[in-house]
Amino acid sequence: MSTTTAIKTTLPPLGMAAWLSLAAAFLVPAAMPVVYLPFSWLGSLAALVLFCACIGRGIAGRSEGILIDYRNRISLSKFQAAAWTVLVLSALITAVFGRLHMGIAQPVDVTVPQQLLAVMGISLTSLAAAPVILGVKQEQTPGPGNAPVFTRDDPQNAEWLDMLRGEENSNYQSADLGKVQQLLITLIVLVIYGAGLWALFANPAGGGGQLSALPDLSDQMVWLVGISHAGYLAYKAAPHGDVGVQGS
Repeated sequence: MSTTTAIKTTLPPLGMAAWLSLAAAFLVPAAMPVVYLPFSWLGSLAALVLFCACIGRGIAGRSEGILIDYRNRISLSKFQAAAWTVLVLSALITAVFGRLHMGIAQPVDVTVPQQLLAVMGISLTSLAAAPVILGVKQEQTPGPGNAPVFTRDDPQNAEWLDMLRGEENSNYQSADLGKVQQLLITLIVLVIYGAGLWALFANPAGGGGQLSALPDLSDQMVWLVGISHAGYLAYKAAPHGDVGVQGS
């Protein structure tokens, strides 16, 4: 069977699975009673993750393909943007349907705190800035075949450890402590916020809030995330030794 034929026979089921998983992200909280709201949120979250996996599988041939960048490496900035997007969207969907189940007027009137918007904006800024920085590095290196940025030959070779490795041929086999720090901070904040969402959905009417707003993040958390992203981008922009030989 030719590659073209294989793609044609593979994409329709993946496309159908993607649409079904996206529909499930809404149907799960719509169908489950409000007493099971925390599990409705987890179901919506899982459905959105499956939706992203279907897209990645269809485009790059891997479930994590949505996280693979143009260098055929799994990108830390893409991981962070995807994680916050899936977490917040699943929470919003669950909150809206929870308010519908509770008979609240204007169920879509759910407030997203400014601190949460700031964290999502910081992640999206890194997502946009990272390839720009790498592109500038490529252009500043004269001569063919002398590009300092390490690139893999095939997306199938992308590795999860790429998120923690250096960007250039001179340091791609070394751990990037800036990335390690940023990943740890991101995971910690995601877990803390996820716990806040669970507490909210476990007691939706607590304090008379009636799911009127998503949980807030402290200013210190926002500053911590912002500083880690600033350090990540600054380290990415700095040169790291001589140009070496590219791997695959």
